[in-house]
Amino acid sequence: MNRQQDHVAEKKEQLLEAIRSSSTFRRFSDISARMAENEEVKGRVDLFREKVYRAANAREPEDKLDEMQLLFEECREVRENPLAAEYLTAEMELCRMLQQICMDVMTVADLQIDSFMDNLDL
Repeated sequence: MNRQQDHVAEKKEQLLEAIRSSSTFRRFSDISARMAENEEVKGRVDLFREKVYRAANAREPEDKLDEMQLLFEECREVRENPLAAEYLTAEMELCRMLQQICMDVMTVADLQIDSFMDNLDL
């Protein structure tokens, strides 16, 4: 690596350490550890998260409205468990923080995404 690449790698490590030491990440890590101790709740939350991921990344828009309604209902049921609700909230906060970091980094590359940026729900 040249000196510029070394400098970027060093700053990247500093960013990773800042993320790991943030209250958002620490909260998520603490709740994740508690979730690992409760296999039933973790299994239910993981199954719900998988369904959300599949729905969000499905290529076919068939019955999207019905599917989203079912997921909304399931989310409400899953969140009845305080640990599950706390985990999902902490996960969302961490994801939003990481998304914002990614968006900020992408502006450096000037990927010219302004034309559709307003259409993204971040």
